[in-house]
Amino acid sequence: MSLGTFAPGPYTATYDASGAVSGTPGQAADPAARDIGLVEGAHRLSRVMEGEDIAGTNLFGQTVVDSIYRGGNCFLLLTMKEWKPYVRDILWPFGSSFGDVGPIGRLLTDLAGKIVLTPVAGTPAYQNDGKVLTFGKAILSPQHNTEIFYGPAQRDVALVFRCFPYYNSDETPKLVWFEESDVE
Repeated sequence: MSLGTFAPGPYTATYDASGAVSGTPGQAADPAARDIGLVEGAHRLSRVMEGEDIAGTNLFGQTVVDSIYRGGNCFLLLTMKEWKPYVRDILWPFGSSFGDVGPIGRLLTDLAGKIVLTPVAGTPAYQNDGKVLTFGKAILSPQHNTEIFYGPAQRDVALVFRCFPYYNSDETPKLVWFEESDVE
């Protein structure tokens, strides 16, 4: 008997660019969702809340006495261990080849794909959390320095995906960074 309720366990991850604008690299008819493959350690979710501080009052000076919630940002971090044929499309959806700069001025949400994280059956993550996470608008994060090793070493590629908000698929639309659904 465990001394607590824990939820460790591996997750599988897929990337699907079929919802991006036509011609975006990474779009595939069959299967549309492509397995990201093995990752180092774990997939990591990072959210940053933004707030506007209330300070500069006559009684409390520059002491922050409250803050107004102003949204935030969401990121998915992972290190890819495998170099599958379509990895270049995930890493560079901006041009038709990996070395292209691509057309300037496009919206990243138009080029973003969908990442789905699913807990592996039989693990505590599946049993105690049991949620599939779907990031509907994920793309390599701006200003993130992606390094790719070309040589006699593991080609581990650390990635940061920015998860842009979008309207969920529920009957009552709301703005989300990702959606949770029960595992089947």
